[in-house]
Amino acid sequence: MAVATDTTITVRDLAGTLNVVLNLDPSATTPQQVIDHLLTERSILPTTPDGQPLTYKLAWQNAELVLDQPLGHQGVQPGGTITLLRVHIKG
Repeated sequence: MAVATDTTITVRDLAGTLNVVLNLDPSATTPQQVIDHLLTERSILPTTPDGQPLTYKLAWQNAELVLDQPLGHQGVQPGGTITLLRVHIKG
């Protein structure tokens, strides 16, 4: 019997307004791909109400994840919860 490589990862924000469960392969999925998916699905906004671009990062156990390295390579465990962080950039 083959073991499935897909798993569930939950993405939450610090405010508690975002709680999205994703079925993905953490050994092949990067944080940037997760953010891109959330933007595509309109789970998060690309800009502020006044049109300023928003930047996001992800964290696992209070450590910021590198955007271009697979989640699993950074210690994200199946069934785990990663935190979406909105980065404030002053213009």
